[in-house]
Amino acid sequence: MKPNIIVFTAANCIFCKKQKEWLDKLSIEYLEKKVEVEKHKRELLERKVLGVPFTIITFEREPKEITVAGFNVNKLESLLLGD
Repeated sequence: MKPNIIVFTAANCIFCKKQKEWLDKLSIEYLEKKVEVEKHKRELLERKVLGVPFTIITFEREPKEITVAGFNVNKLESLLLGD
């Protein structure tokens, strides 16, 4: 089951760059939303999130969103690659 992944990033964020590199290395598809784009920034603020990277993961058969604040490799591996 392929997850739907959205990653909020900022251009000057080293952890955003590291997370994108990690996802790319594993060929995991994601949609990047740059906070420099006003509508993406608003979307993040509406969620009361102030830091990036911020990742939202949804699975087809599960309506619940899973969020990951920061570049948390252990949590991302568990969610996306299994244990």
